[in-house]
Amino acid sequence: MRHFTEYLAAGFNRSSYALRNSFFTDVIAAIDSTYELIRNAEHTLPGFARIFVVCHQALYSSASSICRGVPHDAAASSRRALEAARVALAVRKNPKNLEEWVSFAERMGRWQARQEGIKPPAWNLKFDGLAGDRMSQQISTITGVLSDYKVHFTPEFLSEVDFQVSSEDQVLYSDYLTDDEQAQAQGFKMLAAVHFLILRVLARVALQELAISHQFEASLRRIVTAARALYVRYPFEERPEFESVLKQE
Repeated sequence: MRHFTEYLAAGFNRSSYALRNSFFTDVIAAIDSTYELIRNAEHTLPGFARIFVVCHQALYSSASSICRGVPHDAAASSRRALEAARVALAVRKNPKNLEEWVSFAERMGRWQARQEGIKPPAWNLKFDGLAGDRMSQQISTITGVLSDYKVHFTPEFLSEVDFQVSSEDQVLYSDYLTDDEQAQAQGFKMLAAVHFLILRVLARVALQELAISHQFEASLRRIVTAARALYVRYPFEERPEFESVLKQE
């Protein structure tokens, strides 16, 4: 238990230090203020409030993971938020897609199979009307990258973990929490790309007037500006899938 409490304390200390870095906080603030534009907008289409909350909560969860020094953990909540945005887009395109997403009978069948100790039947979620939609394609691409690169236990994920070997006793260990600002900067740029795309989707499906407003576009540009400032301070190239999203301003 002592090691766990030390882990929590170290995470708090790293978060406090990260929040003193204006390059990091500028990204969080730019994304958060854009969510506030949607929250405060009038004439929001009903039924999308819960998806908005899921995506906004994912921002806080991911950003706090990066600040604490576990940027890999930010990917799971980001992936879930992207999935939520894609559902919103699908339902806006065709309300019947909500029934496809719920798929009560199929889901119950899979849970029943698990209870019986057998392999659940395959279930492929197919939305009508998303073929050829650029935003949907980008969500699918980035979701796949996050899955292989950060979320699932893959060789790509393992190669990113900072393992060390003690020279004295040859014991393999990891610090668990990173204080590498370069790694955190990469995490925040990835976060900017993910939520830049999500925010454009949310505005498109729920607030057509806001989506084309100068205020919303200016807020999106602040996200891109903050992300680019990270590159200047911490030179690196993010994966091309994320770079392409931030070039859409």
